[in-house]
Amino acid sequence: MKRASAVVLDVTDGSVLAMASLPSFDPAVFSDGRLTEVEWLALSEKAAFNNFAIQGAYPPGSSFKTMALVTAFRQGISP
Repeated sequence: MKRASAVVLDVTDGSVLAMASLPSFDPAVFSDGRLTEVEWLALSEKAAFNNFAIQGAYPPGSSFKTMALVTAFRQGISP
């Protein structure tokens, strides 16, 4: 199951500039009536309908390190 999400923030005030969540299923199944009840239940169990940009829980990894470095530079501290 391939899915992706991205959030772009303004570094000056933290406001959200852009947000996207790519589902792991073909959204066209809703428009042409191809989705069966069995497929619906399978997608629901896999949390495929979640918006992972706002509902996903991700640990602060490399982005935390980048922000720490930017803060250090702003404070005049060189690594």
